[in-house]
Order: sequence, then structure tokens, then C-alpha cells
Amino acid sequence: MAVTSEATATQTAVIGTEHVLHTSTLPRTFVLLVDTTLMVGGVTPDIAVLRVKAKVLTAGAEVLAYEQSFVGLQGGKLKVSIPVPSLFSVSFTLTQTQGTGRAFPWVVVSV
Repeated sequence: MAVTSEATATQTAVIGTEHVLHTSTLPRTFVLLVDTTLMVGGVTPDIAVLRVKAKVLTAGAEVLAYEQSFVGLQGGKLKVSIPVPSLFSVSFTLTQTQGTGRAFPWVVVSV
């Protein structure tokens, strides 16, 4: 089974803003990978939240399929979402809720 890069970039976070990294309407299974190397700890540690949202029905709304929060300095720098199958629509977001806005390199792959 081939792995395909659907989209890739670097998102510099604005604190409190949910940044949409990528949206797709292709029927595939997707995985989000985010590099959290620049996150730091301290008195006010960086906090980042990754989300994947997908539609269950073609006319429905996207609903949360995956969410994970990361706080402070990260031991494992690369974060990988669960695989999310989608027939209709899927979107990937990053929100930094605290700290100093960091640059997060990311890629969405399909399998």
C-alpha cells in the first residue's frame, strides 16, 4: 500500500487561533504528522492541540475524530495522529493555546 503526501507546510501558530492545516474531500485514510521540536516548558509552557475532524454523511457536518494536547518540552518530537478514514470530508487543525507562537512543520499523508 503506497503512502502519499497530500499536503505539507509549516504553520506558525497565533496563540488561541485554530489553524486549518489541510482539508480534503477525497475518499482515503489520512494521518497527520506534526514536528513539535520547538515547543518549550517553563513557567508558561507551550500548549499545542492537534485535531482531525471528518464527515460521517455527505450532507453532514464535520465532527471530531481525534484530538490530542501536548504541553511543554516534548521528548518525542514527532506527533502522529491515528489513521482517520474519510469518504466525504476531513480537516486537520493545530491550535496553540499558551506560550510563544511556534513554527510547526507538518504533513498530511494518505494510505
